Amino acid sequence: MAGQGQAIGIPGPLHFWQKSTTAYAKIAILYGRGPSYTHEDVVWHTWGEICDLYFPKFATQPDGPRWSIDREAYRGFAQNVSHSKPDLIAIKLIPAPQPPNLLLPYFHSRDYAWIECKPAAEDSPSGWKRVLLEAKGRLEIAHPNRAVHLVIAVGWKCMFFLWDPSRNRQPRHFLRSSNSDENWIIDARISSALDGPWLDQNTGQIKPELAMTLDCFANEVVNGEVVLKNRAHLNAIENTLIGIQYDVRIQGLNPIHF
Repeated sequence: MAGQGQAIGIPGPLHFWQKSTTAYAKIAILYGRGPSYTHEDVVWHTWGEICDLYFPKFATQPDGPRWSIDREAYRGFAQNVSHSKPDLIAIKLIPAPQPPNLLLPYFHSRDYAWIECKPAAEDSPSGWKRVLLEAKGRLEIAHPNRAVHLVIAVGWKCMFFLWDPSRNRQPRHFLRSSNSDENWIIDARISSALDGPWLDQNTGQIKPELAMTLDCFANEVVNGEVVLKNRAHLNAIENTLIGIQYDVRIQGLNPIHF
């Protein structure tokens, strides 16, 4: 497809929307399941492949930091398995190993981002409300005092948030029900990490119908050149994923039992 090699994202890395990537194939499969698909599997697979391109799992030096992308990572002692082993993707940094205990080096870790994945069939105001409530319940158990980036991925749509227990976001975000007769208030510790048409800055309303998408198939002609119609969303997603790695708000380490 013309335009896919064009550097519309961060110069250097292989962009996830390029046809040569597994992420591109997974996005095509995700779209192929259609809007009524009720299983989360293809969403996990897609975001796992996307993140693999931006969070390298190898250190430049043997004792250097490296990234890990885990699904259903152990997150505490909660009795509810949804909280102790949440069904999500956790992107975490593994710093340099500590001196060996006997023969084994010891590794700490720090969650930088959680990706909550839901099927396309959940793409409704009530579906987005449910996943945000689920994320809040899990985060306040696993990270009651630590900031973590939060990606909500519903089908091929996504939004980026920040969970920050030290903040009290005002005005609080809210979702409006499909019939517009009710506002669902979002926890004040969750705030948008990326502004766009999907967020009303004045009122705090989140508009799922305007969420970013992973569409990397439709083209348009601009100044005589064939480019991707959705290049603005793709560029924003890539920039945000890379920016997460350098966020100074992500401090400290996960508890030892993580």
